[in-house]
Amino acid sequence: MKITVDIDCTPEEARKFLGLPDVKPMQDALMKDLEERMRANLSALDPETMFNTWFPGGVQGFEQIQKMFWNQMSAMAGDDATDGHDDPPKYFDRHVFFCTTERPAGHPRGSCLAKGSVKLRDYMKARAKELGLKNVRINSAGCLDRCELGPTMVIYPEGVWYRCETREDVDRVLEEHMRDGGRAEGLMLRPEDDPD
Repeated sequence: MKITVDIDCTPEEARKFLGLPDVKPMQDALMKDLEERMRANLSALDPETMFNTWFPGGVQGFEQIQKMFWNQMSAMAGDDATDGHDDPPKYFDRHVFFCTTERPAGHPRGSCLAKGSVKLRDYMKARAKELGLKNVRINSAGCLDRCELGPTMVIYPEGVWYRCETREDVDRVLEEHMRDGGRAEGLMLRPEDDPD
């Protein structure tokens, strides 16, 4: 035997018939609270506020995030992914070449060695270990052809050149460039710095 009962009622009538609680006051209160929170936070949708929240360092913070993004994309694609070679992964993330060239006293081009480059290079190696910098190699180099500006060094893969005359200069390069991914402004050498 089959019995079919059709009940024609509103949801409110069905709720009362089944003895279910009335949640409308709670729902109204929640919606009012949600609306108040949204109105209070509308100022956070202002583009300038969002930019300052996402990039607290301003443009420099944005540049660091952009650099990090490109480094990650490069790592995911593999370096030189488009050159058709199946190269092994890099052994070092960064390679520092510190000029330790010695020239005769009075040479017109000067000598990085005479300006203390070996001691600075040794300090840099020890300090990099103290800072816990991994996958970094600090090497002596023969003439880097910029001894007039020395002591000079170059960091790869970036190809950024620096003049480091003191331990404090070395610390800045290690911390600002190698550790933090920025640049040690005021110590960088540019092509136009070379004497004519």
